[in-house]
Amino acid sequence: MLRDEDFCLWRARVPRVKHIGTCPGGRWWTAPRRCLLDISFYDSLELHGVIPIDLISYAGKDRTDSVTFRRVISPHVVELAFSSYPPSGPSYFSSQGLKFTLPHTLRALRFEGILRFDLSLFHDALLTLPCLEVLRCLNTFPVSDAVLRHLLSSAILQELELGNPPQDFRRCQPAQTLLRLQHLGLRADRLEESLAVLTLLDTSRLESIKIHHDYDRRPLATRDDPHLFESLLSCCSTLLLKKIELIGTADGYPPQAFNINVKNAEPLLKFRNLEELIITSQGGLTFNNDLLELFSRSWLGMQHLELNLIHSYWKNVIQYHITLDGLRFLAQSWPNLEYLDICLTAKGCSGNSIENLPLDHGQQSRCMKLRSLGISCDSRVEAEPIVVATFLHNIFPNLSTIRALENANLPDKWREVQEILKNLVSRRDCTL
Repeated sequence: MLRDEDFCLWRARVPRVKHIGTCPGGRWWTAPRRCLLDISFYDSLELHGVIPIDLISYAGKDRTDSVTFRRVISPHVVELAFSSYPPSGPSYFSSQGLKFTLPHTLRALRFEGILRFDLSLFHDALLTLPCLEVLRCLNTFPVSDAVLRHLLSSAILQELELGNPPQDFRRCQPAQTLLRLQHLGLRADRLEESLAVLTLLDTSRLESIKIHHDYDRRPLATRDDPHLFESLLSCCSTLLLKKIELIGTADGYPPQAFNINVKNAEPLLKFRNLEELIITSQGGLTFNNDLLELFSRSWLGMQHLELNLIHSYWKNVIQYHITLDGLRFLAQSWPNLEYLDICLTAKGCSGNSIENLPLDHGQQSRCMKLRSLGISCDSRVEAEPIVVATFLHNIFPNLSTIRALENANLPDKWREVQEILKNLVSRRDCTL
């Protein structure tokens, strides 16, 4: 039970609050689970002058109840974000069948997570948001034709992700529009369907694309398709595109999926300003040191690279031939690399031991910004952990964390590598 002095304390501090919830753009699943609050609680806050709050942004996690949404959201909010990951319930809002108003000042609306959300709750509001610049709702049910036509006619929308299939975009595309997107996210069965949408739009300002595909319906492309990314060259500016993201999901056993190799990845190399490449798949990925060397020579500004599968029990359909020598190429060419997820075998290349791998200890062959390395379920250590850690420390001097992807436990040898890296970094810092 709250006392009067508690409300006095709240009244003094709460008005200064500008953001409620998790950090926008952060790792949503690390945030604490929130409880649902009934209307009497907010009546007490209002009675004691605690609310309304002049919020700038709000981020709700898991089941966000309609009472909280209605009583906390101020008419001046510019950013709303919601996230939901298992074991959350199937709905963001506990009150069903309600329409929700959104402030006319809203500039960004985002829904993150695995559980799909029904945007029809915001149907009327989406038609009356004069300042909306960002709508990222890829994992949602399709919006109505009226909403989609309205969005595709916007002159100020900069980022758009929707759960509508490509045929909806073709049907609702207006004859004339001022829409000039910087980011576009689509759900599609096949890559060419997404590219067909890009041909309908003005992509002269497009800097980022995201394609979410479902293997359990149809494969993204024919296996070993040599023209997998060729069409991107005709749809997107090779100078402006900075981020490509392909996310795959499947509920059943993975069929023959697309295969990325040295041959069909060649068109990607022409996007010289690429800074982020994210490919998440269940199968058909063939990566090797030669491909990494091509990547490292082509994208000198790379900051974020993810080449991985999703589920560990499908690892037998992935072919990785990346060794520590491949990482050396990245360290030599990518001084700005901050995020790396990759599956590799911790050994030398072509039968050489790690100790014999050529290393230039000069600054030009070291990546100072990488502090965390993500490894996949079948990444192996085939040398003494001290040797592997020393090699990694030479090319990534600030690397101190090894992360196991797919929510798996970090293998013992990699855990040893991580402890040695932490000691090497801390010892160097103490010396400095």
